[in-house]
Amino acid sequence: MAEPQSQTSRTKSLWPFYREVDGLEFSNHQKARDRFDQILAEGLSHYTGPPDLWHNIAMTAGRVQHNQAQLAFVEEGLREWPNNVDLLCDALQYRFSIHFDQEQAQRLWQTLASMPREQTGPYWRFWGYGAIYHATTLNDPVTALQLLDDGLLFVKRDGLMDILRTYRRVLIDSVPLRTLDSIDQLAAYHQEALAILESRYRMGIQLGIENAYVLAQDLARLYQERAGVEADESTPKEPDTYLRKALEYLDLAEKLYTGDPNHQVWTIYVQRVRILMAQHKYGEALKMLRSLPERMREGDPSLATMYKLAAYMTGESIEEAADRSATVAGQAAEKTKAEHLEEALQIIFANEGSLLFEIAKNNPAVVNILRRIVRALDMEKR
Repeated sequence: MAEPQSQTSRTKSLWPFYREVDGLEFSNHQKARDRFDQILAEGLSHYTGPPDLWHNIAMTAGRVQHNQAQLAFVEEGLREWPNNVDLLCDALQYRFSIHFDQEQAQRLWQTLASMPREQTGPYWRFWGYGAIYHATTLNDPVTALQLLDDGLLFVKRDGLMDILRTYRRVLIDSVPLRTLDSIDQLAAYHQEALAILESRYRMGIQLGIENAYVLAQDLARLYQERAGVEADESTPKEPDTYLRKALEYLDLAEKLYTGDPNHQVWTIYVQRVRILMAQHKYGEALKMLRSLPERMREGDPSLATMYKLAAYMTGESIEEAADRSATVAGQAAEKTKAEHLEEALQIIFANEGSLLFEIAKNNPAVVNILRRIVRALDMEKR
């Protein structure tokens, strides 16, 4: 790690401020933005903290939609840690994508590119943000693709996923890798880009990287997006070839899913439902829709519409579906209070408490209760 810049005036720790705004992020975005306004007015030059802390506070500022503070914390962090790769990459990303300052972005990239690869190589942000910068700002996807390919060989294992998921930004969502002269060339190029993207994603899956099921889901989405190719009568493929391939990748995603609080398993099922509905397999779709949490079906208009259509197309009315739910509810009511409590706790604390996190994130009262419990437990330990 680079040594911090010697500044005797930096005497105030950033940790108390971080703990405060970190809590406000989940309870009151406006108060968090107000606190960022206050600390910016005070000035950051006398604050000190490790590079990760400057980065984390900048990320918090971004999540509460305070872009000025986001950039200010990264740049002040660089004044304390001028050679920190992550902070330089953060500044690059903010300059070219949020603040649209291309001169500063160019200077930052020149600084990063001139640093030894032993210093920048282990950091996925160097390769990922550098690739996005070249593909979307400089319209140079060839260099962008080379950066990603090189990055796979340099980064630590836990950074592979971040690089792999950047390939789509370069291959699908930016300008082509070469000049195209006709619509036929355009169609052929997109087929080629899909093949490259699939090969990189499959490599990640075969390496067994953590949360590789996300790559399988992305591939399923790509194949579903290509389903329109089959509408072309000149395409010598069996019907639904791409949709069947998408379902195969969703099967793989289920096999790879090991539980992740950031990605619930039902995201796989929702993808599957949309494809089954497109194939007019209403019975299978209805069963899968019933497996989703009821609040999801009711809260998402598209899911609610598919649920109604699947019920009607299978000859079952929504009222009958409701009766089924009521029957299940009646059976559940016969359970003892202890059984209900045990089941509720298992659900709430499953996947490292992911559901509890979601509940607390949207309910300040729950956050306050949890904080009081944690403080009480800390006091008891003492």
